[in-house]
Amino acid sequence: MNKTLILLMTIFLTQVTFGQNTDELMKMWNSETMKIEDREKDSIDSEIKDINPVEKVLLSTLYSEGKLKIFRQSQSIRKLVKTYMRYDTTFTESYYFMGRWPLYAEIEHSYQKSPDKFYFDKTNLMLWVDSDLNEYTIENDKANDWWWKLLESMDKLMIAADSEKKQVNEDQIKLPDLPPMSKKDSLQLIELKKQFEGLMKTIPDSLKK
Repeated sequence: MNKTLILLMTIFLTQVTFGQNTDELMKMWNSETMKIEDREKDSIDSEIKDINPVEKVLLSTLYSEGKLKIFRQSQSIRKLVKTYMRYDTTFTESYYFMGRWPLYAEIEHSYQKSPDKFYFDKTNLMLWVDSDLNEYTIENDKANDWWWKLLESMDKLMIAADSEKKQVNEDQIKLPDLPPMSKKDSLQLIELKKQFEGLMKTIPDSLKK
């Protein structure tokens, strides 16, 4: 995923050089994000097409007929598919993983013309494309709300997937407290902030507005 970000940043800086405005740059960035992540998603689907998923029953006061399909490759979870009923509507949530990190999520129900699509870089939500094909980045309040909702949902489903039980009550899953950031991670975060600040200095003020 780091290579993906480097590629996108290189394209971004190249376009800045040619004087494109911010809206054009963001459309280009979002387009490249979708193109790369969709290719990775399709690759995972191709790799697991002959894998028989492990299935579990999910229980909750929030829905009925819950099911979880777990696709593993070399012991690593590559895809989770959760289906359930709510208000006589069937929902399907699909989550794709690159190692331990989320790559892509898709949520749809039987009355939607197209699914909500979520593109990740590790635990960062890069882009949300809603069912009406509107695009939102994390600066949007609704996208930010989705980010935290999706992370909690994925964490709970990963715990359910690793459980030895064939039937899991999602309401009873307790998420562990986040561990404190290690010294190594703290130093890396500081270095990334410095790199970002240096990058921002190279962008003309007219494009930052």
